[in-house]
Amino acid sequence: MVVSEIKRYIITVTGIVQGVGFRPFVFRTAKRLQLKGWVENHGSSVVIDVEGKEVSIREFTYIIQNEYPNNASIFGFQMKSETLLGYSDFSIKASCTEDNTANFLPTDIAVCESCLKEFNTPGNKRYQYPFISCTNCGPRYSIINRLPYDRETTYMSEFKMCSQCISEYSTPSNRRFHAQTNCCSECGPELKLLDAQGNVVNSSDCVNLAKQLIYQGKIIAVKGIGGYHLCCNAEDSATVQRLRKLKHRPDKPLAVMTRSIESVYKICNVSKKEREILTGTKKPILLLGKKFPEYLPQDIAPNQSKIGIMLPYAPLQFLLFPDGIDYLVMTSGNISGSPICYQDDVAVKSLGNVAEYFFIHNREIAVPVDDAVVKVVDEHEVLVRCGRGYAPLTIPIETENKFLAVGAEQKCSVCITENGFATVSQYIGDLKEYQTYRVFIRQI
Repeated sequence: MVVSEIKRYIITVTGIVQGVGFRPFVFRTAKRLQLKGWVENHGSSVVIDVEGKEVSIREFTYIIQNEYPNNASIFGFQMKSETLLGYSDFSIKASCTEDNTANFLPTDIAVCESCLKEFNTPGNKRYQYPFISCTNCGPRYSIINRLPYDRETTYMSEFKMCSQCISEYSTPSNRRFHAQTNCCSECGPELKLLDAQGNVVNSSDCVNLAKQLIYQGKIIAVKGIGGYHLCCNAEDSATVQRLRKLKHRPDKPLAVMTRSIESVYKICNVSKKEREILTGTKKPILLLGKKFPEYLPQDIAPNQSKIGIMLPYAPLQFLLFPDGIDYLVMTSGNISGSPICYQDDVAVKSLGNVAEYFFIHNREIAVPVDDAVVKVVDEHEVLVRCGRGYAPLTIPIETENKFLAVGAEQKCSVCITENGFATVSQYIGDLKEYQTYRVFIRQI
C-alpha cells in the first residue's frame, strides 16, 4: 500500500451519542472497513481518530452519519485532517471529560425485543431476570451521575460484572459489547419485598408473591426506572377506589399499564400512529379514546372520554401481571401534589399509609423521572408532559447565549440553553411542596 494513499482524520460527533451503542457501532464499522485508530467518549461527544484509505474513510463517515443506532441523534459532525501516526489496530479508549460543552444526556430506553426474547426463553441466562438490558435498551438518564457515560459514572458501578458478563462486554460481535448496564442474576441488582413498615418479607419467590398480592387486591409501591409507582389491579373497582382515597386523588385520571398491545385494543380505539408510539422505544403514557361501554371501572378515568395507557417498558413490569389480569393501575408513587418518590427510605415514609407492600431493588436512582404523557393530534405526536424516554429533551436553537428558564409554579420544569442548544428537563411538580422545591434546585 502506498503511504500517500493513507489519510488520518480526527472526527468529533456531538449529539445523543453516549449510552446508545455509538462507540461499539463505530468500532465494528472501522474494523469491517479495515481502518485503524480509536474512538472515545469525550465530554458529551464522541471523538474518533481514524487512519486508512481515503475511499474507506469516506465510506466510514457516510455510515457514521447515516446508519447510526436508532436511539442516537447527531447534531454536529466535524472532521480535521491530521499527520499520520501509523496505528496498528482500532480500539475503544477510556473516556475523558471536557468542560464548557453542551451536555447531551442519553434518555432511558424501553427494553428491546432482543432482550425480551431472552427474558422469555426458559434456560436462558437471563430468563425472567428483571434487569436485563443491552447497548440498545435500559436505564440511562435516571442512573447517570455525570458525563461521560460509563459504568463508573452511573449507579451500575456498584455492581461488578461476573466473568460471563465481562466476556460479553469485551466481545465486539456481542450485543452487550460495551453495554454499561450489562449484568445478570449472578452480579446485578436484586429484588426485595417489604411490608408497609419497611420490613423485609421473607419469601423464596418474591416475584410470585407480589403477583399474588396484586391479585388479592393489595396496593404495592413498585420501584421502577425513574421512581416509584403505586400499582394495583385496574379491574378491581374497590381497590381502585381505595387507592384514590389513600393517595388523595379523588378525580384525576389514573394511568393504566396493559399486559400487551392486544389488551389495549380491547379497551381503546388505536390509530396506526398511536400504535407506533405505544410500541416504540419510549413507551410513554398515551392518551387514547375509550371504547364504550367501558371494560375497566369508571373510577380509573371518571367522566373522561380518554384514558392514559402504557405498555411495560422495564423487564420487572412484565413480571407483575397475575394470570388472568391484563390491566394494572400504574400511577406515580407520590401523595397528590408531591414529587415522585425515588429513594427507598423516603418512599416507605411517604407511601407507607398508601401501599401495603413495597417491591424494591438495590440499584439507586440518580435522577427522578416520571412517565412522559403524550397524545396524537392530526397524526402528530404532541408531548403533554416531558418525562421518561423523552427527558432530557435537547433542541437546537439559534443562540449562543446562556439562559435558565423555569416554571410554571404548579407544573414546574427547567430549561437551560448553552452552546446553541436548549435542554428541557423532565416534569418536576408543584413548587408549593417543599420536597418538590428541593428536587427543582437539585435539577438546576
